[in-house]
Amino acid sequence: MIPDLIARIKKGEVLLIPSDTTWALVCNATNDKAVASLGAIKKEAGPFVIALPHSDWLSTYVKEVPDLAWQLVDFATEPLTVIYSKGKNVSPQCLGNEGSIALRVIREGVLYQIMQKLQQPLVVSLPGGNGQWADIPDHVKKGVDFVYPDQETFKSKKPSTILQLGTHGEFQFIRKLS
Repeated sequence: MIPDLIARIKKGEVLLIPSDTTWALVCNATNDKAVASLGAIKKEAGPFVIALPHSDWLSTYVKEVPDLAWQLVDFATEPLTVIYSKGKNVSPQCLGNEGSIALRVIREGVLYQIMQKLQQPLVVSLPGGNGQWADIPDHVKKGVDFVYPDQETFKSKKPSTILQLGTHGEFQFIRKLS
């Protein structure tokens, strides 16, 4: 299954697969066409959260990694998405206001296995609703190139906490879950 998913991502396809938190729309974050397709399916232009398998990759995708980032990401016990001031080396459609980038390190599951072998960051975007299978709009399910066949056994968890981190270590919670 993992080799097939990697081949699909390499071809620029958009997948609907389980993430570490909820169901997610997934594509190669460095492929402009794939990111545009994901946005068209979702009916949003971005920005999009990008998944990495290791914090070691932060420097590749963040222009200035604040010192605090390493501790936050490495010691997070729950899923944590961090918004950094300036991103790089991804499709511009993934970036937010003034070039900001939202990154989440995923350390387990299907996405982790894909990123480990593919050696590419992935867009992981909530497909609609709260990420539960029943809440995903039909146009999303029909619009993707591949739907992971585990709809009945995968149980979505709560979404990640989102934290905006400034270059000097100042931070603000955008979404804080308990």
